[in-house]
Amino acid sequence: MEAGAQLPDKLLSRISIAKEELERSSEVRIISHYDADGISSAGVLCNALLRAGKRFHATMTKGLTDQLVQEAADGCELVIFADMGSSHLEAMEAAGCRAIVLDHHGPPGDSEKVVHINPHLVDIDGMTSASASAMCMLFAVNLDERNWDLLHLAFAGISGDRQSIRGLSGINQWLFEQGAQRGVVEAIPGSLHPSGRLLDGLYASTDPTSEG
Repeated sequence: MEAGAQLPDKLLSRISIAKEELERSSEVRIISHYDADGISSAGVLCNALLRAGKRFHATMTKGLTDQLVQEAADGCELVIFADMGSSHLEAMEAAGCRAIVLDHHGPPGDSEKVVHINPHLVDIDGMTSASASAMCMLFAVNLDERNWDLLHLAFAGISGDRQSIRGLSGINQWLFEQGAQRGVVEAIPGSLHPSGRLLDGLYASTDPTSEG
């Protein structure tokens, strides 16, 4: 996606379906990865659901299994899988649960029963240009424009997934451009390393190998 580009219609269509699924649910189960991107994804989703007046239960996990999919589906209206799920679509179909997947890992396939939202399905590289937290952010701002104030959480995930090292692209870039227009983010020139002595800066840096 070039600067100023619009989001693909196919992606927006899937997000619209996901929004409808959420609107007819009162309770939601969230299953997300336990790394920086997954935690940020859950943070965006939980805040958006709280604002929407939905009850939710969020779980962070190291990996997704068919058993966990079944356990999450039992007695739950809607399950949202974040930063995981694209490789377990068949298990979700077998469990018969209403599910939304907000993932960015390369999917082995697609589903007609699961609301599958993944940048790879619209020819955007999810490993460099759209983290899971970015996908969750797209979902959140389509639920409610007020959710743009959650963008800092999404960028924690984008940075944690090391997708900002060589500059933003794709959906990550689109989110930054839209956030800048709304005054919720801004670009500040300078080094990522804290100021002061080089040794102290390297010690305190979250990413000491990044270029300034």
